[in-house]
Amino acid sequence: YQLDFKDDGTVTATKDSSTISGVWSTTDGGTELALDFSTSNPFSELNDDDWEVVSFTASRIELQDVSGGGGGTDNLVLEKL
Repeated sequence: YQLDFKDDGTVTATKDSSTISGVWSTTDGGTELALDFSTSNPFSELNDDDWEVVSFTASRIELQDVSGGGGGTDNLVLEKL
């Protein structure tokens, strides 16, 4: 999927001719990313308000989310094409 983050807080995920829409915002002074793709699979798994920015460059952002219940860690890497 190719993600397109717009300045107005919307995000689209496109693959082939399929597009899924959602919203994004930053919290905690820009150190956390909140994503909401509603119930659109497979992106509903990304719905969270505390993807913590682990590292970033001009072309790559690494995010991490620690599960509140089980204590597991999810990682998300976004790379600029």
